[in-house]
This record gives sequence, C-alpha cells and structure tokens, in this order.
Amino acid sequence: QQQQQPQQQQQEQQGQEEAVVVNSDDEYEVPEPIPQVVRGGKIVGVDTPEAARIVGKSTPGAKDKTHVCSECAQYGHDEFECPLLFAKVYARRKFTMPGFLANGNRDPSCWIGEAITPATARQWLKLQKEHGLFVGRPSRPPIKPDPVAPTEHRLPVQPQAVRAGA
Repeated sequence: QQQQQPQQQQQEQQGQEEAVVVNSDDEYEVPEPIPQVVRGGKIVGVDTPEAARIVGKSTPGAKDKTHVCSECAQYGHDEFECPLLFAKVYARRKFTMPGFLANGNRDPSCWIGEAITPATARQWLKLQKEHGLFVGRPSRPPIKPDPVAPTEHRLPVQPQAVRAGA
C-alpha cells in the first residue's frame, strides 16, 4: 500500500503537468500588470517623477526638492520617485529607473553633472512608450450635480401643520 501511494502521487503529478497546454504557435505575450504601489498619493512607476535629482536639472518641468525620502534616506525626491523603491517594485520585470542602478545609486555613465545624457532620456521615453510606465493617470473632472435635475434637497417641504391635517 505504501508503494502504491508514491506511484499514485507520481501519476497525479504527471496528470497535472499534462493538463497544462502551451500553444507554441501563440506569439502573444500577456503583459504583466503594473504594480499599484502608492506613496504620498502617487503611484510608483505610473506618476511621472519631477525631482531634478531624478530626471536631471535640464529636463523640462524638473523641480528642486529638499524632501528626504523615507525609502532610501536620500534627499531631493519624494518616495514615489525613489529609484531604490522603483527597482524593488519592478524587480520581476528587471527594470531600474533610468540613470540609476538597482541599489538606488546613480549610474555615473548616465549623467553629465546634474543632467541626464541623451541615451538616458531615450530610456525614459522607452519605458513610457513600450511599457506604459511614467505616463501619469488620466485626470477626471469632478462630477457636478445637474443644475436642472431635481434632487431630494430641492423638493418642497410642507409645513408640519399641513401634514398633520390641522
């Protein structure tokens, strides 16, 4: 009976393996969803970094920041912009933030002083265009009530004396 059990388990495992069918003709690769890691109300890898120490001083829209990041203890960027946190969040996809190493330090070959190199700028664009990262979130206007449509607040209220039949 003990010999039958391992054989039975082996047959079950083989059956499970055989149940997985891979179509070799199928070239479509399902993209991995973008992780939703939020720091300070912004999503890592979705909301576009704007710290000059991250995107380079010469990048349009870059801002000098004095914040000390709680993720890496470095000053000059917010948590959602942290190269170390980005590398951790996107480790499965083997992405690092352009201009930075997986340990969160700057890659010296990607910087000229405080500006990113043209090749690094292309890396940012590639992550946006090919992988959907750093594209921001669509802004949605606040929903306003229709000024014409009646609401509960606009219904006439009868005085209590009338309702009581007085």
